[in-house]
Amino acid sequence: MDVSVEQKGAVAVVKVSGIVDLGESPALREQMMSLVKEGVKGLVIDMSGVRYLDSSGMATLVDMLNRIEDRGGNMVVTGIPKDMREMFRITRLDQRFNFIEDAGIAVEKMKKTYGKEQGGRK
Repeated sequence: MDVSVEQKGAVAVVKVSGIVDLGESPALREQMMSLVKEGVKGLVIDMSGVRYLDSSGMATLVDMLNRIEDRGGNMVVTGIPKDMREMFRITRLDQRFNFIEDAGIAVEKMKKTYGKEQGGRK
């Protein structure tokens, strides 16, 4: 799994690629949690490069959604492949998550909401 982060103030894009499984999920959780602790309010998770996502990866996303919402923020998942999106539908998590196909559109929406807030690395 590879993870890259681009952050501007209170909005961050976490681009994930490769395999997100039991062995990789803790590292992803740690990276995202550090962003939330630093004050990120708008979190865009770009999953367009993910080839495999297991239940621990899904649990990591649920955990991060709960944590950022508890701090008054929001999270959007972008670029998720259709077969993975089906897993969210079957588990009814599609009703919990906000999915947007294009990461750029998601970032613009987040900037409108959280763009004036400060925090995090630039």
